[in-house]
Amino acid sequence: MSFNVSGLTSNVTSVGIQFQITHTYVGDLHATLSAPGGSPSILLFGDTGATGTADDNSNLNGQYGFFDTFSGDFWAAASTANGTDANLAVGGYRTSAEAANTTTSINTVMAGLTPGQANGTWQLSITDDCEVDVGAVTAATLFVDETPTLPVSLQQFKVD
Repeated sequence: MSFNVSGLTSNVTSVGIQFQITHTYVGDLHATLSAPGGSPSILLFGDTGATGTADDNSNLNGQYGFFDTFSGDFWAAASTANGTDANLAVGGYRTSAEAANTTTSINTVMAGLTPGQANGTWQLSITDDCEVDVGAVTAATLFVDETPTLPVSLQQFKVD
């Protein structure tokens, strides 16, 4: 999913993203946000709940946001929902490291981008490690230099 950003005239101070998604078995997913040109990029979440050979088997079904100002722990929410046909709670989360229950900072990676680095096409990539599971992203919003509070109404491919 692509987002065209233009008109930025000063360095980026904050970045966040929200999307509407349905998908079975969150532990198979890797979601990454990339600035124009593919770098820098940050993992929003990946291999959620991975312990040994098992990943979290809860589902995504709703609106999920990733901002440094949100306090939600994605791995903890997955652990709470873990179970057949259980949905991970919709809401606002911090980004998290792959295969580790550790929050990360999207702004540490993205803040400071110059207008030349930030104006252009941003990319949200969600990959699935297992062909059996199904899902779709039906709407997404990229926020550059904005910090919304949940819930934010999503408009497909809207960039503010």
